[in-house]
Amino acid sequence: RKGLSNVKDLEFDIEVDAETGKAIMKPKVNALNGQKVEVVIDPQTGEQTIRFIPQKHRQQSQQQLI
Repeated sequence: RKGLSNVKDLEFDIEVDAETGKAIMKPKVNALNGQKVEVVIDPQTGEQTIRFIPQKHRQQSQQQLI
């Protein structure tokens, strides 16, 4: 579909959690192609999921000004 972002377009910083020893992905950008990027970590399994959240045009314009 038009407008979808691709994970291959993202760069990540990898941090290691001192308590659990697990690697945590942190995207270097919080928006890509007008979509917000979030990494959601399941508290039980530690599984990391990348979510792209479409932003409304008005919010997108405000983010670009900051």
